[in-house]
Amino acid sequence: MSEYNYSHDQIHLITSLAKKTYLHEILEYVDFFVGFMACLQSSSIFREVIDLVLIHELCHLLVMDHSARFKLLMDRALPDWRRREVLLSGCF
Repeated sequence: MSEYNYSHDQIHLITSLAKKTYLHEILEYVDFFVGFMACLQSSSIFREVIDLVLIHELCHLLVMDHSARFKLLMDRALPDWRRREVLLSGCF
């Protein structure tokens, strides 16, 4: 069994978004991940922040800005994303 415990809605959203993108668009974010990996590897928040960043960027495939529509999509995909943003901001 996987250690990941995504809800059915989260899995559906992620897979539907992934089908609408190209691999190179996802890989553009690898450099960003490398930048904060050292901070997070020794931290218990690693998984939560990685999930936040991935879901955030996948949502941008449907909504390119940080409008109310984007925030509603984030609420649906990752209900506690605001709390996770606070954790991420502590890494820099």
